[in-house]
Amino acid sequence: MALSVDFSVTQSLANPNELTFTDLSSGSDSGVTTRRIYILTANGTYLVESGTTVDYELWALPLGTAITLDVLTQATSPSIKVDWMTGSTVTYTKTELYDFNLQLYLFAYQLTQSQLSSPQIVQDTNYYGNKIKLLVNIKDSGTAIDLMSDIYNGQAALDRGTYLVNNESLFF
Repeated sequence: MALSVDFSVTQSLANPNELTFTDLSSGSDSGVTTRRIYILTANGTYLVESGTTVDYELWALPLGTAITLDVLTQATSPSIKVDWMTGSTVTYTKTELYDFNLQLYLFAYQLTQSQLSSPQIVQDTNYYGNKIKLLVNIKDSGTAIDLMSDIYNGQAALDRGTYLVNNESLFF
């Protein structure tokens, strides 16, 4: 049976900077020798682990295995391409867009938790308005990626959310 390529990528609650790639391919192709993962950001740069000198990460065989890469420094909406290689020739390829916004969700949840000790904070118009801005930007990134296949607007929304988080003392 011919190889039908597929993969998924997830973030971990414990380590949101890490992406775990799982090969979901079915079938077989004895000629495939390795895989390459390209993580292209909206600004045209590639995300790779520290010390990697090329634009991709190698993903060793066998098919069906997972690999975890520590590549995120902030919420990111990249285009991810995986190439299944025969020697140095691309035999199969698949590209997917992703919305890695877990860092922002975790911060938003931290705000929700802090409301237990200071329930009056939700009466603060600036605080609550900024929390809603954060949540709207998270939602906007998902809409841009999932519905419109637009990593540029997805990343712009994540950048607005990241600005709020990075300047917590001004907004929360």
